[in-house]
Amino acid sequence: MSLTARRQALTMLPNAFGFGHARLGSSLLDLQDRDFGYNDADPDDDEPNDDDLVVWNNGAAGNGGVAVDVKDKGTEATGWKASVAPGDLKTSPGSGVFIGAGGKIGGVAKFLGLAGITNNGSPNLQVVADFNNALGATQVRVEVRNNGTTVGTPTTHANGTVGTIPNTPDFDIVEMGTLPTAGWGYRIQFAQPVAFTPAGGGSPAMGNEIRFTPVDPAIGPIDSVSNIDIYAFNTEFTIRSEMVREPLVGDFDGDGDVDDDDVQAMIDAGTGPGIPIANPDHLKFDVDGDNDNDSDDFGRVQRNLGQKL
Repeated sequence: MSLTARRQALTMLPNAFGFGHARLGSSLLDLQDRDFGYNDADPDDDEPNDDDLVVWNNGAAGNGGVAVDVKDKGTEATGWKASVAPGDLKTSPGSGVFIGAGGKIGGVAKFLGLAGITNNGSPNLQVVADFNNALGATQVRVEVRNNGTTVGTPTTHANGTVGTIPNTPDFDIVEMGTLPTAGWGYRIQFAQPVAFTPAGGGSPAMGNEIRFTPVDPAIGPIDSVSNIDIYAFNTEFTIRSEMVREPLVGDFDGDGDVDDDDVQAMIDAGTGPGIPIANPDHLKFDVDGDNDNDSDDFGRVQRNLGQKL
């Protein structure tokens, strides 16, 4: 079986058994479900930090909401892509991916809006978000920098103007979850950008740089994660990342743990009658696809095993 065929088969398996992603975190905005991850233009390329990095940009001015595919980043180490239209969101060449080799990075961090700079000669506004290990909890630390100098470290709000760079409406920092562990992945999504005019004016040809650097100060960079740089170009938008939980072995009722309820769920699946279940994450044994867990599913598993044996 080719590599592409194997990848497609593995992708289909979770859906066949009703496994799903339990998403944590919420947003006040209506986020579009666009993934941050790989592009299958080169399906035989499984190098996580090589290319096939895609940033989905929903409807930003001048971009129309299409995916920005940064191919072969390692060959463009000299700078940003040329001729970037205002409103585009771009990753910088050489950036890594948030899904590390062990699928270890995870968390929730939301930034609501960043203003543009007020002067064409000013350097880009830089925001650095770090993971900070504190008693098993992962927090986000944000620094606002102007020309490499830290000009503010907002916690919940940073309204008004910092130096010559307006910071408005505010930074919305959401507490992180547990430290990255095996089985947790990382996704990043973009909400619909809103047209934005910087306080005091500003040139649409200049943009802001938002840099996310997930780092545990005690151990250094986590896994194979590196910076993700994005040009905002005087647009107000939300960046939201969320944890994606892989199915837990033995969690038959889909509630995130393994306990007596899972034993009963397994018994019910084998003895039926089936009870319709609305949450697809709970349809662990809906082998026949009729939206319930019952003896029909168990019988089909038995028949499939018999055919294999």
